[in-house]
Amino acid sequence: MMVLASRKDLVLSAISQALRLRKAANIPLSDAVCPFDLAEQHGVEVRFQALASFDGMRGRASDGSAIIVSSLRPPGRRSFTCAHELGHEVFDHGVQFDELLGCRDAPRQNEPEEIIADAFAGFLLMPKSAVERALVVRGWQLGSCTPREVYALASWLGVGYTSLLWHLQCGLKLLGASRANELRRVRLPRLRKEFLGYDCPGELVIVDSHWCGRPVDIQVNDVALLPSGGRAEGICVEADPDATGQVLVRGVTPGIGRLILEESGWSGFVRVSRRDYVGRNKYRHLEEIQDDC
Repeated sequence: MMVLASRKDLVLSAISQALRLRKAANIPLSDAVCPFDLAEQHGVEVRFQALASFDGMRGRASDGSAIIVSSLRPPGRRSFTCAHELGHEVFDHGVQFDELLGCRDAPRQNEPEEIIADAFAGFLLMPKSAVERALVVRGWQLGSCTPREVYALASWLGVGYTSLLWHLQCGLKLLGASRANELRRVRLPRLRKEFLGYDCPGELVIVDSHWCGRPVDIQVNDVALLPSGGRAEGICVEADPDATGQVLVRGVTPGIGRLILEESGWSGFVRVSRRDYVGRNKYRHLEEIQDDC
């Protein structure tokens, strides 16, 4: 019982700090957040490197703390890794190397510092208020959510499909194990094909008029799917309607553009980075900027 109580206390402490950091950054609990931008705002340098051996680390930069994230991981994994390392930073855990982050069988998974960092990341990126608001405004019920709806929710939160399911089940206790396991059996390449009608060569992000709190982040050759009537502005993206009237927005070159949904009046920024970008986070959407790596 002492072990369980201790774990609960660690998680509660992590949740408190995650929500406090959001408040300090003036990010509503109902909004999605970009952890890379938040870390920089918190005074932590974020870098991407082509690291095959581990997901990320927290270390030191010349003028403070730094987070290094593997550019070889999927976007949702990179986002969770950054938030995880930011948790180590907030709790001052010292230099951390995180291998195979997110693997529930990893030996370090039950270490106190890893419990804190995982919980911190989950509630920073996926607080209950954000999840519940997202469901309400879209008219979805979590108990009957389809794989497509879970995927769209993960797109907005900037996390992986499986990471969201784990958090809904184990973190927020909003989804039963049976339904979560059923949703986890869905193959993501097949699901992306259902959205597009063809095999997606990169990542697919689902954008709707309820998107709020952070820009739409994609890489070159990734696709953002907009509802019928959507359009894109900027040389970094190209937009074409599909056979159903939905609009496919493809990242073509690094830069910052704009997505617009005329019918609802919604608009938001889209940021395109190089594929598997290596360098400082603050340069990842800029073209031909030399980094000092």
